[in-house]
Amino acid sequence: MKKLLVTVNGTTYEVEVEIIEEDSDSEMPIPQAYQPTTSVMPQMPPKPTFGQTQTTMTDKILRAPMNGKVIGVKVQVNENVESGQVVIELEAMKMKSNIYAPGDGQIKAIFVNSGDSVESGQNLLEYM
Repeated sequence: MKKLLVTVNGTTYEVEVEIIEEDSDSEMPIPQAYQPTTSVMPQMPPKPTFGQTQTTMTDKILRAPMNGKVIGVKVQVNENVESGQVVIELEAMKMKSNIYAPGDGQIKAIFVNSGDSVESGQNLLEYM
C-alpha cells in the first residue's frame, strides 16, 4: 500500500492505494488510433465559476450554476460581501457546493431561502 495526497477542489485528502504491477508481457498494445499525437496533453479550459449561466459584473445578479437545493443562505440583505465570499450553499447530487460572490458589493435582494429547490440559471441574489 502507498499513501498519496490527492487534491480535489482545493481540499487535500490522504489516500492509500494498492499498486498492482502486472507482467509487461501481458499488457495489450494501445491501438494506433488511441495513441496521443503529441507528448504534451492539451490543457482543458478552466470551468467558469458560475456554470453555463455565469454571472457578470455588469448585471449584478448571482445565478444558480446547477439544479439543486439551497441548504444555506450565508448573507443578509444590506450586508457587504467581498469577492470570493461564500454567499449560498447548494446541494446537488448529494454533494454540497459553495456559491461565491463574484465581486465586492452589498446584497440588494435575496430571491431564495434555505430548503428551496433551484434550477440552473435561476436568480439567487442581487448585489450592488
